[in-house]
Amino acid sequence: MARRDPRRAARRLRGIGAAVLLAGAIGAGAAYWIGTHRSDPSLEELLPGSTAARARQMGLLYGPAVESMWELYQDMKEPAGQAVAIAALSAIAAAGCFRAAWLREHV
Repeated sequence: MARRDPRRAARRLRGIGAAVLLAGAIGAGAAYWIGTHRSDPSLEELLPGSTAARARQMGLLYGPAVESMWELYQDMKEPAGQAVAIAALSAIAAAGCFRAAWLREHV
């Protein structure tokens, strides 16, 4: 039975990692562009200060940990937060592919 060439598998994994990284960058840019070019106004634009008031209320009712989670949730609803999350997750997936490729060659 012939063994598979580890260099070929590593090369394929690096290609997949590069494709994931490129797709993540394109996806993050598209999410940001689409999110910033919407025509409907956000709640913060309609009622300035409402997000801060809601976060303060959550902090008073449930404590500072929930207030921090609420602020993180609000940040993730923004286009920039979504773009950062997409880019970070694709970078982690690509790093996994690159690490697996390195292990294939060196172990």
